[in-house]
Amino acid sequence: MRIVWAIITVWVLLAGCKKDPDYDATVVDGITFGTFYGNCLKNCVRVYNVSPAVLQIDDSVTNATLNWVYVFKATRTMDKTKQNIAIPLLKQVPAELMKNSTTTFGSPDSHDQGGVYIIIKTIPAIYRFRIDMDDTPDQSAEVRTFKQRVLDVMKQIK
Repeated sequence: MRIVWAIITVWVLLAGCKKDPDYDATVVDGITFGTFYGNCLKNCVRVYNVSPAVLQIDDSVTNATLNWVYVFKATRTMDKTKQNIAIPLLKQVPAELMKNSTTTFGSPDSHDQGGVYIIIKTIPAIYRFRIDMDDTPDQSAEVRTFKQRVLDVMKQIK
């Protein structure tokens, strides 16, 4: 009889567990995103960081290549309206980008076309990407779509 009660108790406890409908495994903790151009006169680098709490910009960046060791330093906090434009990026990261911690797609800024720089932060990993502005064969449709979303968000929050 004890075994029957133990089975019923376990069954009731498991039946009461519900999956959180708001949880999405593709949501990340934060994204640093921006563009860089090596040969330009001004506004060569533009970098933002978005998290569920805030959207910030780093105006201090001078290295136009945005290498793998770049660390975002907030210089200004953007208003809530602009943050709301950028927040959807947190749920739109393609799964393909979560497979490699550092990847360069194409040849960013090789012929003055510039590049897109992205850092995706999750617990416990950080993923860094440099993506050619040109659509190159190594960029999947999902990567190209995400790159375009990042560029669209940057135009809107400028």
